[in-house]
Amino acid sequence: MSTQKMIKKPRLPRSFHPVTFELAYGEWVLENAHQDGGHILEADAKKRRIERCSFSKVSFAENRWAGVDVQDVVFDQCDLSNLQLHEAVMHSVHFINCKMTGIDLSGATLRHVTFEGCVAPLSSFGFINTKDVRFQRCDLTQTEFFESTFVRTSIGECLLDEANFSQVDLGAMNLSNSSFERLTVTLDKLVGCTVSSEQAIGFAKMIGLRLSDENNETN
Repeated sequence: MSTQKMIKKPRLPRSFHPVTFELAYGEWVLENAHQDGGHILEADAKKRRIERCSFSKVSFAENRWAGVDVQDVVFDQCDLSNLQLHEAVMHSVHFINCKMTGIDLSGATLRHVTFEGCVAPLSSFGFINTKDVRFQRCDLTQTEFFESTFVRTSIGECLLDEANFSQVDLGAMNLSNSSFERLTVTLDKLVGCTVSSEQAIGFAKMIGLRLSDENNETN
């Protein structure tokens, strides 16, 4: 089904604690915390879990948090540039107006996640598995989505020029209000995708069709 369910909002606590990672059973845990501004550095542990937290204008840039488990978290105007989050698991997470250039979310599992107004060119979303995910008004220029699985996932009003959707089933996707000049797709996985007339012309040229303007034809 292509119909998108209501994306669950992060469930945040009524009151927050200062940001402090605590080590519990070999896992760094951060929960019920809020931080406004500043920079959060990498915690020295292989496993990390972040739950019911809110971050505003915080820099996470260059950290390496592979496999992190993130649930019920809001990132508002944060800098996540070049943050390594491959194979992360995210549930009910909201990214608002964040800088995400070069972020690595390859192999991540995303459930009820929203990216709104984010700047994320040159990023890696390859091999991600998404369900009930929304990209809205984001810059996804030259971003990799190859071999990803989209379920009830939408991309709206985004910049997609030179994005790579190789081996991605776009049949339930509506790209008509997003902008791109070039897009890498697998043609047989494009069947059913909604595009604008201008975009359709571009895809027609990709498969070698010659377009005729009947209004300019001469007898």
